[in-house]
Amino acid sequence: MRTVPALPRGGRQAEITDALVELLVALIHKINARGERRVEKQLAAEFKKVRGKEGIDLLCGGCLS
Repeated sequence: MRTVPALPRGGRQAEITDALVELLVALIHKINARGERRVEKQLAAEFKKVRGKEGIDLLCGGCLS
């Protein structure tokens, strides 16, 4: 038989709930950070594409517009 610490039942349940909430918050933070990095990477790639097209457009005298 296993001994249970002398905590009221509600106290143990609150500890478990707190731990689960902390895990959920950490998971959401990780997902958001990953999404932000992905968006920043895509924006940087789009900026490079647009920046290159401006140079080409200037060289060909506005033929891309």
